[in-house]
Amino acid sequence: MKTQVMILVYLLAGSLLSAAEQTAWTQKQGDFTVQCTTNCPDAIGKLNTPVKIAVTVKGTRKGFFSARFYHNGREIGKKMYVPMEQTATFSASLVNPGVLYVRYTISDADKKHILGKNKRVLQGGLGVLVAPEALKPGNPFPPADFDAFWQKKRKELDQVPVKAAERTLTLPKGFDHIRCADVTVDCTGGTPVTGVLTMPKNAAKKSLPAVVYFNGAGVYSAFPHPYIARKAIVFDMNAHGILNGQNAKYYQDLSNGKLKNYKIALTGNPDKDYFTWMLVRVMRALDYVKTIPEWNGRDLYVRGRSLGGAQALAAAALDHDVTLCLAEVPALCDHGGRLVNRQPGWPRFLDSADVKKIDKEKLKEVSYFDIVFFAPKIKCPVYVTAGLIDNTCLSSGVYAMFNRIPRDTPKAITIMPNCDHADIIPVSGRTEMERLLQK
Repeated sequence: MKTQVMILVYLLAGSLLSAAEQTAWTQKQGDFTVQCTTNCPDAIGKLNTPVKIAVTVKGTRKGFFSARFYHNGREIGKKMYVPMEQTATFSASLVNPGVLYVRYTISDADKKHILGKNKRVLQGGLGVLVAPEALKPGNPFPPADFDAFWQKKRKELDQVPVKAAERTLTLPKGFDHIRCADVTVDCTGGTPVTGVLTMPKNAAKKSLPAVVYFNGAGVYSAFPHPYIARKAIVFDMNAHGILNGQNAKYYQDLSNGKLKNYKIALTGNPDKDYFTWMLVRVMRALDYVKTIPEWNGRDLYVRGRSLGGAQALAAAALDHDVTLCLAEVPALCDHGGRLVNRQPGWPRFLDSADVKKIDKEKLKEVSYFDIVFFAPKIKCPVYVTAGLIDNTCLSSGVYAMFNRIPRDTPKAITIMPNCDHADIIPVSGRTEMERLLQK
């Protein structure tokens, strides 16, 4: 895929965008005000039509902002430094669907990054999705035995009884009516399911909906959810099956040792790969929750962000007892993106700029845990979010996955033109989950 017309424009003042064609997003960044504008309504562009993005930073002190232009996750041109009060404008036209975005960073007069009150660099940007409805996975073909592979994993799991051990945990004052426990559940693959359970005490049998939370990347403890647990069974699953509630050194040692390279480790055999067994534990977590006597046998919701979003989508595909899925900026989408000149989703297994260097056997291997191939199997309502300046879980890959969810499955996607991976994007399905929990 090639960028058809690429024009990088640095204007000392003003913008290429007329007032009539501007759609603007204004953001307060510390002592500065940033205005990002585009000629594309709702940040959706069309093929073979110029997409324009402009950035202006204003403040009370002198300085610069750096601006970078990206196409499908790859930087185009060189970073430029623009004086305050002036405007950087970029324009491009695409012949194939994708995402264009600008990222800025605010600097002082010496071009050193300025930190906000939270000690974070003042930065942001704006993106435009071009023809998102036409986005398809870079690798559209799952392995021939994809279904058989996961059916086998399900059968193996069924041979292991759902046996759980609990350790009571104490919640802060004011939550005496909530039961909380550290849970370990037997599983296949040599690693148990671990997580934290919270739910009302003394609830009647078959009276409660259940929510399973899946966590993002990193090595840390699962968490209690005492507020939501006033109305529901809540199980927060630890992605790694490790101990919960330990000191910081425990997680740091794992992060520097046994789990240091989990996100990129491949064995050459999907039957032994880390993410395969993570998704097996996802299935077992659902098995466990469904054995809790207080579950009403009807309402089973899954939710996660980033890697947790990927697990939530896989959960909805692998277990059709799931009745609602909320997946925020999901990872593990579009591992074959580089085949069509797009950055693959986290953890970017195959991100060589030279397509000829992409190993076909590795492409097949990672396809067993590419969420684009789970998406067609989702039957419950699903809500997805994507940030258009997200360099971690690129919006084009998330949208390519979303487009593969069946049309007759209730679904919605919220895109935020000025959101990065670290930003929290409102989930339209959250209101639906909260409403269901009030029943």
